Amino acid sequence: MMTILAAAALLASTLSGQVVCTSCWPEADRGKVAYGTEDDLACAKRCAKKGLGQSLAVRREDGTFTLYALEPRRLAGGRAALLDAVGDIVEVEGEIVGQGEKAAVKVDVLRAVSH
Repeated sequence: MMTILAAAALLASTLSGQVVCTSCWPEADRGKVAYGTEDDLACAKRCAKKGLGQSLAVRREDGTFTLYALEPRRLAGGRAALLDAVGDIVEVEGEIVGQGEKAAVKVDVLRAVSH
């Protein structure tokens, strides 16, 4: 019989990527234009004030990106911690929900990754 903790562990995943604002980094530019300029970070802060969240851009082997909406679950600092990480390369732990363009990570832990 599987315990509740064991079942939760099966759902937990770890992903590495860059915290981005999808509104500030159009899909057509993702393979050509690096994200994280001062303008990008300012745009992300404006979007956050409008209630738009951040995403994790995970680079695939073919150079394209899978974007996961970031939703704080047990993350210390909540949405403010995600906004503080915009532009950074991070590792997140949490539960992946949804698929395709609706994929999201309910974040429990966020760690900065050195380049």
